[in-house]
Amino acid sequence: SLEDVRKELLRGNTFHLYIIGSEECENSIAYSAVNTKKDKWMGYLQEALGESYMKIRSQTLQAINLILFAHESVATLISDVQSAAVPCGLGNTLGNKGGVSISFKFCDTTFLFTNAHLTAHQDRATERNDDYARIDKEMPRILRAKCKSSKEKRRPSMMIADYLETLDDESTEEKDQEESTSSKVVRKRSIHEE
Repeated sequence: SLEDVRKELLRGNTFHLYIIGSEECENSIAYSAVNTKKDKWMGYLQEALGESYMKIRSQTLQAINLILFAHESVATLISDVQSAAVPCGLGNTLGNKGGVSISFKFCDTTFLFTNAHLTAHQDRATERNDDYARIDKEMPRILRAKCKSSKEKRRPSMMIADYLETLDDESTEEKDQEESTSSKVVRKRSIHEE
């Protein structure tokens, strides 16, 4: 019941952020290939959390879903929101297996959350590890491509763990460059004015 979910899982006004990953929450994998909408599921989560939470971003890959909710008191502190999906199903094209990610900056800290549905069964550990490796390799590349229009510059290749560290390092470098650039501009103006 909704009350049980509120009491046990989604205690509204307890945390500023809720990042909820699910698989086959509204439709089967087969039906999700045709209809990826998760409106009922998102509505249910919104109702469970209450009006003081807002959906910031969701990412879906067939039946795999990840949603970021933020309390209204901190929603304006979230920036640079990106999301992406990496399919690992048949020929690395179907989304019955794979991962979805949401990356964002909260104040000056960058976060990356990934939800994955990997190959099942103990005798398929190699395929499951291959799924993980593909997601780990491709997700940062896809997120970088989505960020190209922004000021952020990234190394050509990196793993997910490096992605977060790089974003934090670049943020610090950008601030230093902005301060350096603004002081150069002031110096240039003062030279030209003399």
